[in-house]
Amino acid sequence: MAHQFKTVTGIVTTTGSDVALVTCPTGKTLILSTLNLFNNDGSNNATYGLKLRDSSISSTSYAFGAQDFTLNSYANLTAFASIPLSLESGDILSIRTNVQPIHVWASYALLDNTGRHQYRHVTKNITSEDAYSSILTCPAGSTIIIKYARITNTSGSNASGNTVSLYDSSTSSYVFLDYGTINDDNYAFFSGGYVLEPGDIFALNNSEQPFTVNVFYMEIPIPSIRS
Repeated sequence: MAHQFKTVTGIVTTTGSDVALVTCPTGKTLILSTLNLFNNDGSNNATYGLKLRDSSISSTSYAFGAQDFTLNSYANLTAFASIPLSLESGDILSIRTNVQPIHVWASYALLDNTGRHQYRHVTKNITSEDAYSSILTCPAGSTIIIKYARITNTSGSNASGNTVSLYDSSTSSYVFLDYGTINDDNYAFFSGGYVLEPGDIFALNNSEQPFTVNVFYMEIPIPSIRS
């Protein structure tokens, strides 16, 4: 799989609306390893939020974590250094801030979509509640390794009794990964290489809506094993 290491810089001078920071080109996969934000307003702290657009599902960008993070005046923040994000063709990472200028520096690897191992991403906006929503289903002939998932409550209310589960298709049963409360405009995250076999499902049962779920994963074809 051919790849290039690249960087992008820019200055966000717009407040109150989404501004694209990184867009994955057509026919490529983008692995974002570092995002540095610097608040160059000398007087005001910035309240900002990041959003992700999964272009294969929607033309709308949805929350990636809380939308009211604080970045102090003349301060910086470095994100994703230990948990890279994978974007597919047309996917967009954007920012919304109430203060400008915000200086941006990002580094990433750009991969051709020709390899057997594919780094992938899904963002879903869940508008149902008190029922299982399928976030990611492993297709036939593949194995999925979930690298990282972030679940954000954007409902306007605190939500208790949320369940994150894996559905095991071999036993037709759900196995709980976690259960608990996610307050409004807060999030929970999971990392650690959950493996899904064909038909297995990463699922969420949320008690309020809407919720946004971002999942970053690797999809690998199942190889033939000699007898």
